[in-house]
Amino acid sequence: MTYRCLLFIVAACGLAGLTGCALERVGFEGDGPTQLDGGGRDGGGIDASSIDEDAGDTGVVDEDAGFDGGIVIDDAGIDAGIDSGRDAGQPDAGCSGPPTCAGGQLTTCVGGAPVVTECALGCSASGTSCRAMVPSNVGGMVAFTDGTASLDVVDGEFWLVHGDSGLIEARDGDNPGTVLRNVRTAGVGTNNGIRYAQIAGADGASYGVFVVGSLRVRPLAVLAGNPGARSLVFVSAGDVLIEGLVTVRASTFGPGPGGAAGGNGGTNGSGAGGGEGGESDSGIGNDDDGGGGGGSHASVGAGGGDSPEADGGDGGSVYGDADLVPLRGGSGGGGGGDDAGGRGGHGGGAIQFTSATSITVTASGGIEATGEGGRGGDTGGGVFDSGAGGGGGSGGAILLEAVTVTVAAGRVVATGGAGGQGARCDNCGDDGANGADGSLLTVPAPGSATDRAGGGGGAGSSLTGMATAGANATNGGGGGGGAGRVRINNATGTGTYTVVPNTTSGLSTVGMVGRTP
Repeated sequence: MTYRCLLFIVAACGLAGLTGCALERVGFEGDGPTQLDGGGRDGGGIDASSIDEDAGDTGVVDEDAGFDGGIVIDDAGIDAGIDSGRDAGQPDAGCSGPPTCAGGQLTTCVGGAPVVTECALGCSASGTSCRAMVPSNVGGMVAFTDGTASLDVVDGEFWLVHGDSGLIEARDGDNPGTVLRNVRTAGVGTNNGIRYAQIAGADGASYGVFVVGSLRVRPLAVLAGNPGARSLVFVSAGDVLIEGLVTVRASTFGPGPGGAAGGNGGTNGSGAGGGEGGESDSGIGNDDDGGGGGGSHASVGAGGGDSPEADGGDGGSVYGDADLVPLRGGSGGGGGGDDAGGRGGHGGGAIQFTSATSITVTASGGIEATGEGGRGGDTGGGVFDSGAGGGGGSGGAILLEAVTVTVAAGRVVATGGAGGQGARCDNCGDDGANGADGSLLTVPAPGSATDRAGGGGGAGSSLTGMATAGANATNGGGGGGGAGRVRINNATGTGTYTVVPNTTSGLSTVGMVGRTP
């Protein structure tokens, strides 16, 4: 067979569309028909038709229409092979277009590939983004991105935060009077990656706002709020981890930040829930005085003890909302009757932590916004001059909000201080004892009493917010301060938290974080 004949056969198979082709070795010198592919011979052969009459070519090609008896290549096999190869080899079209959000998942296109992000707060109403958190009280006035500093209050340090100026001092924990360095200098704006802003709230509230990247208070460290008019607000783009003590408690130095002062002898305490001052009857031959009433906040402060001739002051009025909007501190207790009456305790401060991610308060840590105890009555310096005990200051406010909030049991406290004890008698040297301050350690703060002095002060607020009245005596004891509030906002608005006052009382509550539409 000549080379031209072979070309013809190959071409014929190609034109047949690969639907069937029998290649037989036919007409070679001295050979009979020999099957090349193992298939059957075509029975319709017209072998007499010579294609090439060249003397050297004796091969004959079957002109029958059936090249179908030889090599058969299954269409399905070819289709599968071609399809599979082509599909695998085609480049993926990827994704394009604007972001979409559905079912709590945001899908964006990065380099032509889809990237899926879980939306902790769900999808926006537009369906093109995740919903963003909006901080309580200061939302829209500061942004999470305003601060970048990662604050780390290390073991052995005592950081004092001045909400009225923006100053943050790192002090020696063993000697708080020694300033080690300034973490942030005073003044509005951004300094050392910390933005400070002064923001006015509703109902006369005001805030000193610090925006940071993250915040950690280590187990042997303290973060404290300096007395001042502004409640403290920390806004963090990252996690807030409280392993040490955060305190905005009232003390002899003054109310906690955003809290109100106690009244001096016989005068009412300051603040929306200030306790009433005790009455005085300082006639000739006696000096009977009533104890000051406890300051109120979420619950009513208790009344001061009566004397035979003068009534004790009443507790103040309850105020504020469960969601702590606006955020305000506690109120002062009323002063004990007479100029020698004990000063009322100062109100606890107010603090808010808002994190775009998480807040954790561990068992080694804690947050307290407690009231100060009322001061004991003085025996005075004159013949007819002694005083009753002052009422305890009320607890302040603690607001924690993040996608997730975790709090160790009993480590977030906003209780009132105890009432002060009345003096025993005029110019006898037996002054009344001071009431105990509210604290993380003892709930309620115990009332004051000594064997040789006047009416004992009432205990500060309990787990359920109940305060105890001062004892009746010639100089009555001050009433205990009422409870403050704790509010925890998370992504779901649910969860069980053991805080003081407890959630069963309704004085502490759980809600959902604010979010964009």
